[in-house]
Amino acid sequence: MDCPCIVLLILVIFQIRVGMSPSNNVDKLGDSELKVLTDMTQPTLLCVSILTVLINTTEGSTVDLYDYFSDADNITYSPGRYVTVNISTLGKLQQVSGTLEKTSGIEPSCTFLIYTKAEVCFTESLSSDAHATKVCFDSNGNKTCTYTCNSGYLYFDGSSSKTYTCSGKNYWSPSFKQEECLLTESPSYKAKLEMVYALGDLPASSCLQGFDNSLAAYNTTIAQKVDIRCDGFGTGKFKINSFTSTTKAFQITTVFSGEFTGTGSDESRSLCLRTLVVVVGNDLSSFLHNNTVVCDGRGQSSVSVVSIREVDSGNVCSDNMVLIKPTTSGSSEQCVLCPPGRYFNGTYCVMCADGLYQDSVGKAFCNTCPTNTVSGKDKTACIDLCPPGFTSSDGMTECKPCSRDEYWVNATNCERCPADFSTFGKNGISDISGCEALCSAGRYSNRGFEPCQDCPFHHYKTVQGQGNCTQCPNDWKTLSTGSKRSADCINVDFLNRDLLCSSDVTISINSKEDTKVDLHYYYFSAPYNITYNPGRYIFVNTSTLGKPQRVTGSFENKLGMKETCTFLIYTKAVICFIDTLKPVQNAKKTCSSFGGITTCTYTCKSGYIYYDGSSSKAYTCSLMNDWSASMYPEDCLLKKSPSYKAKLEVVYGLGDHPASQCLQGFDNSLAVYNTTIAQKVDTRCDGFGAGKFKINSFTSTSKAYQITTVFSGEFTASGSDGARSTCLGSLVIVVNNNPSYFLHNNTVVCDGGTQSSVSIKSIREIDSGNECSDNMVLIKPTTSGSSEQCVHCPPGMYFNGTNCVLCADDRYQDSEGQTFCKTCPTNTVSRNDKSACIDLCPPGFTSSDGMTQCKPCGTDEYWVNATNCESCPTGFKTNLQNGVPDISGCKAPCSAGKYSFTGYEPCQDCPFHHYKATEGPGNCTECPQNQGTLTTGSNSSTDCVSVDFCVVGTYSTSGMPPCNLCPRNTYWVNNMYCHACPSGGKTASAGSPNNGSCIAKCSTGTYSFDGFAPCSICPLNHYQDQTGATSCIRCPDEKYTVSVGSSSLSNCTDIIALCPAGKYSFTGYEPCQVCPLHHYKATEGSGNCTECPQNQGTLTTGSNSSTNCVSVASCPAGKYSLTGYEPCQDCPFHHYKATEGPGNCTECPQNQGTLTTGSKRSTDCVSVETYNTSPFPGTTKEEDTSTSGEKTLDDLSGKDNTDDNYFNYFIIISILSVVLFVFLLVVVALLLRRKFRKKDSENSNYTNPSLDNQESQTHSYSGLHDYSEPEESGGYMELDTIQREAPKGVPSIYYNRDVINTGDNVANVKHEYTYIVTN
Repeated sequence: MDCPCIVLLILVIFQIRVGMSPSNNVDKLGDSELKVLTDMTQPTLLCVSILTVLINTTEGSTVDLYDYFSDADNITYSPGRYVTVNISTLGKLQQVSGTLEKTSGIEPSCTFLIYTKAEVCFTESLSSDAHATKVCFDSNGNKTCTYTCNSGYLYFDGSSSKTYTCSGKNYWSPSFKQEECLLTESPSYKAKLEMVYALGDLPASSCLQGFDNSLAAYNTTIAQKVDIRCDGFGTGKFKINSFTSTTKAFQITTVFSGEFTGTGSDESRSLCLRTLVVVVGNDLSSFLHNNTVVCDGRGQSSVSVVSIREVDSGNVCSDNMVLIKPTTSGSSEQCVLCPPGRYFNGTYCVMCADGLYQDSVGKAFCNTCPTNTVSGKDKTACIDLCPPGFTSSDGMTECKPCSRDEYWVNATNCERCPADFSTFGKNGISDISGCEALCSAGRYSNRGFEPCQDCPFHHYKTVQGQGNCTQCPNDWKTLSTGSKRSADCINVDFLNRDLLCSSDVTISINSKEDTKVDLHYYYFSAPYNITYNPGRYIFVNTSTLGKPQRVTGSFENKLGMKETCTFLIYTKAVICFIDTLKPVQNAKKTCSSFGGITTCTYTCKSGYIYYDGSSSKAYTCSLMNDWSASMYPEDCLLKKSPSYKAKLEVVYGLGDHPASQCLQGFDNSLAVYNTTIAQKVDTRCDGFGAGKFKINSFTSTSKAYQITTVFSGEFTASGSDGARSTCLGSLVIVVNNNPSYFLHNNTVVCDGGTQSSVSIKSIREIDSGNECSDNMVLIKPTTSGSSEQCVHCPPGMYFNGTNCVLCADDRYQDSEGQTFCKTCPTNTVSRNDKSACIDLCPPGFTSSDGMTQCKPCGTDEYWVNATNCESCPTGFKTNLQNGVPDISGCKAPCSAGKYSFTGYEPCQDCPFHHYKATEGPGNCTECPQNQGTLTTGSNSSTDCVSVDFCVVGTYSTSGMPPCNLCPRNTYWVNNMYCHACPSGGKTASAGSPNNGSCIAKCSTGTYSFDGFAPCSICPLNHYQDQTGATSCIRCPDEKYTVSVGSSSLSNCTDIIALCPAGKYSFTGYEPCQVCPLHHYKATEGSGNCTECPQNQGTLTTGSNSSTNCVSVASCPAGKYSLTGYEPCQDCPFHHYKATEGPGNCTECPQNQGTLTTGSKRSTDCVSVETYNTSPFPGTTKEEDTSTSGEKTLDDLSGKDNTDDNYFNYFIIISILSVVLFVFLLVVVALLLRRKFRKKDSENSNYTNPSLDNQESQTHSYSGLHDYSEPEESGGYMELDTIQREAPKGVPSIYYNRDVINTGDNVANVKHEYTYIVTN
């Protein structure tokens, strides 16, 4: 034996007998993993995940659940310790469970399913049919049952008998469930004849009633005429059942519906009808029942037959029945009702859809499968899916329980309980209500899960789950109930501030790129992590120049209090940034640098000018981005040429009429002659080069016998100002010398139609010169020789009707051409140029000038304005915050009966059943046991009185009557609080005592009538992607799902692959499983794998042909296998098998065992105490691997079938000593052997031999092989098996076939090879 094998054997023996521990048992449980909760000490119960029991008699056997649980001595079994399995439990799952005795409020349990499977065929498992005779026989172990329908019954496919065969394990072909024989009825040969009648001269509609009455009277006569024509054909009698008539113009069309009665063949009846149509067609009058008809109020009309034809004929069934063709030769068609699995749609029998079934004959509908089932393949019944709490990959077979701390979602899916929830030692939980919430830190209960209570004042609990609350040290208190840390116990000095920070920070930049600022460097003395706002890292750049950024850091100090420290970050430039100069519209910007000075010049575009009359302005910067004259360049203003305007005053004298009576007529006359007057001005100014004069308006006033008129006008076209001024002066002199020149009319019409004479008394120039349009002002350009221009008032100024005026302090104007200034926003002042407002220090910050280097108000101060902070009122505090923006940040101390974490506002009333007698910091004190307060906010111990509390399921804000039931969809936590069911769950009623009353919403892939548990899994070809659904969504046309419970549209695929030959599944589609050993499946798609004939089997799984079944040897006595055929294994220690072929090894009676494996007789079982000479005394019983889950479970439970006595240990130690001695001898021998063989392996590397299945020694050699045949184009060269001289002393060598790279035209390639040598 090789030395590694010896070491392994020693370890195995030691672990089996000496090293067995509870952890070893847990490792063997597979799915049954132990979950230990934080701070929980609870017992654990383990069991198998699934158990399959084989039966070979109808009586079956009894299963002792004791063998399948650990710690079996303290278990209560459900439904009982012993479970019976027999033919009645085939295909029916039995759920069993065990529960440990209650410890610390926890009852661990473990559950699993028992499957009953048959080793042989049971004819009893085929049900009987009241309408068929069942005959069964046995041939060489194969059973065959034939059902023959009674007389008058047939199968739906037309056959009268069906045969079902079984070759083992109760697998019946073609189906485990036989079809039903259906009652047959002979169909009726029915026919429809259509006859068209013509009426004489009356519309057919007026004669229809009389015609139908005549037909009804002669109905029998017409049928007799059919019989006469068909006489001799052997058709039987014809009977008219009904007729219908319709009209059109002057014709009536009647369809006669009838049937043949009596005996007669279908062929003769068809021939009769065809003959009838021909004969009547040749002699239409022979089929006329009457040649006249009575019409409505119009007398009678003649009637004649126009045509006759056969509309329809053939065998027809009664309602809800369909025609089938019997398979018996010569049999006629028969009528049957639709069989189970189908429904009648009015025409045919249609298979029920997925999720539906029909278990009765002759139905016109299908039933919906119950919750958690799917319809079977034949749709005659529904198949149970894995029951709640159990799942499998296909949702139907090999169902295993959900693990601990999981809950059942559907038959294919278990999900983990929500965070901090547990099933507390239970597996197979059927819904989320089985997940119970752990008591969080700061809360406690006896069991460690809900309902929990807050730790009382001055106590804390740091972990979730089970555990008591720890009391604070002496003279240390908590500020609230439910404390989670020892740090919550405090001896508070509220004036001691931990978080300090800079008062202000200035960051210098010399690049336009972002500069990253880490706020961490500006906070000091903070022992805990800081939360930064807006974040730990901020960025400064040219966009933040002149814009301070407020940052705040906060953290929870060692007392659990939140401290904050805030300051402003300023951005300062150390170089000049051209981009920071405000852009100017309607100007061109050019910049240059020389001698460290940067100059930017703005030149106004054509048609624009600055307010001071210049057309360009220069701004210079030498350092720190300090631009002069300003960082805010002025705007270029649109300029317009002014107009030369003049006003002439003319005084007119009236004759003998007061001027007021003639003013209206005078103005009317002036309006008519307005242009004439302007022309007279042009005539006098002609030659001066003044341009044309245009009168824009005039105004007249009267006084006594005079009218004074002022003419307002302007010169248009080109002309100099001097010429225009000279012209006007000359005009005044001329008119005054010759007043009649300027008179437009020498009379005027006065009131009443009278006239008055008019004369000019005087004329004078009252105003003239250049003027601008509305809201514009004149400026003088600085360019030599330029004339005055009109512009709007620039930003920072407003037009007062005459001039541009600078805005007052605290007012601004950011637009040009305005007539008003705006008020600066709160906490800002107007800039020097009044075009914008500058921010003052923000609330909470001050400086000496109220604008620059603003620093936060200190702790316990509040902001008044940008230059002043004041202290909080006496006794008020800011609760460790600086930069408080107003007096509301100063918090008053909590009054008696109120508390807060800091002892200052905001405060809360002491809760019910607590009081606080002092002002300021301090805790609320809990009332003594069985006492409480009648209100919140109690401020004296005398408020504690004896009270009653709300019972489980009820609550109130005080915890005392009057109490309310916990609302629906919530559960009781304590007498003051009810919690909403998790994940949107609901409760059946109000007053739920715990979360076990919560009903979970249906998860995706499932549905129910109301969207809550219990839920059904979505059937094949359906999905549901929402929770709480009441139905499933069918996949789009031509799309399918591969399994039930689909939760997404993406699960609907175009093509589902059929299971190929050699593979099977429940649906016949992927996913598929290979046929097991000794079974085959020759077709693709649906169908079970067929077992090979007796004494035959397959050599591999997945066989796809009956030819794969070959003769195999049965397992002899003392050996077993899953199939009962080779390859077989010895029965393990303490088991025996007395028969050949299929069968399990039988366990020896209690306190008995076998001395070897492979025992064949019960007499090999001997008392272990008497014969303790086994090579491996005390070996535990191995698993019986004949079926999945069929185990003795001794190794699971830790039970040992031999006595653990000192003699056994002595034997073990002796054996170990001998083995160790042999091991040392082998090691020495191997070292000597290697030394002697060293010379034989100089050119090769010889490895230690190992034993193959024939106990031959196999050696490996490796070396280099010269290969000198270069390939022309490179590539790979194959080395076929070659012969070389074996190393000295080696009898035979086999070389492996290998591939080497011979690329790049390289010769003499070295190939590494391996010799495999077999002795």
